[in-house]
Amino acid sequence: GWAIGGGALYLPENVGLPIGGDSGPKYIMFEVHYDNPTLRDDIVDSSGFRMTITPTLRTHNAGYMGVATFINEAGTFIPPGLSYGHNRAFMDGSCTKDVIPEDGIKIITSNLHMHTLGVAGSLRIIRDGVELEPIESNWNYDFNYQNSIYHEDGRTIYAGDTLIMDCYYDSSSRDYLTIGGESTQEEMCSGGVMYYPSVGVFGGVTAKHESSLENWLNDAQNAGYVDGNITEAFTEWNFQDLEFNQDLDGYEEFYSRLWDPSYSSYNRHYSFCGAFLNESSVISSDNATQPIGFEEYDLNVFTCDDYDSDTDAVDVCIPDGPDLVPATTTMTGDETTTEMIDQPGNASMTGNMYVVMMTIIGFMFV
Repeated sequence: GWAIGGGALYLPENVGLPIGGDSGPKYIMFEVHYDNPTLRDDIVDSSGFRMTITPTLRTHNAGYMGVATFINEAGTFIPPGLSYGHNRAFMDGSCTKDVIPEDGIKIITSNLHMHTLGVAGSLRIIRDGVELEPIESNWNYDFNYQNSIYHEDGRTIYAGDTLIMDCYYDSSSRDYLTIGGESTQEEMCSGGVMYYPSVGVFGGVTAKHESSLENWLNDAQNAGYVDGNITEAFTEWNFQDLEFNQDLDGYEEFYSRLWDPSYSSYNRHYSFCGAFLNESSVISSDNATQPIGFEEYDLNVFTCDDYDSDTDAVDVCIPDGPDLVPATTTMTGDETTTEMIDQPGNASMTGNMYVVMMTIIGFMFV
């Protein structure tokens, strides 16, 4: 599969994707998702793909690793009126230490994925308490240009490495809550790499625990930023009747607290990670917290001569017009239609994580 704007995928000469035989897939399904909000009937689609195969096996099989939020309200919760709303997925070192081989895995390509509110993203990596240069950062993300980035230097991910996917959204044009989902009008937050040698499909998915989200909403309501029946919203697991007072001073700063780990009452998460083809290796938690306490990497690109004082309070600046870039990334401060998990508030967050990762990597070959 691929996402909009994606191009052809060319694997290294020593890497391939197995097909047929005793271990490879026997069938390929071609599935296309259309976004036609005006219900036009004069569009003709000529989509297709060409696959090159060889009877000579290559040295290594390719695999895929992804880090993403759950595709529901607990995974992505973006109130209206934000110029740079933050969301995050993470996978700590306990998830990679028993999956990745001692010599590590070599990155072939990387990709970031959000929908139309997405404006920036960064797939970060931490090793031995020190953050390294991000695997990929895109501070001018455009939903219409989702191509994979090739890593010809053969960068390596090792067992014990922690990964963080930071996503940023501009919801200033909307007057309603945007949640995680498969529709283009909903949102996602995911990043991943195609790599070799393959250890299968593995990665991590995270979501806010109900208690974290409820604590934040109650505090936001007490501060005047939210109106509505929060208890009823959780009982019915429907937040669209809540109203957000986006014109009040401090509105965006208060939202940023949801992803600030120094606010402990908002920092409890669901987490599932591991090799999803082997369910016995999956590590699950309903009490995961964001990675903290590491030396951060300084990209030295998050500064500008002029800034907008109205947004400076939430660590963003406007270097040259309306496009925003974050002044800091400090830790303290389309897809397959499947019901992947039981929604929190109604049932547990367990569910079939293999299906979750299959949905996440539906665009892996962009």
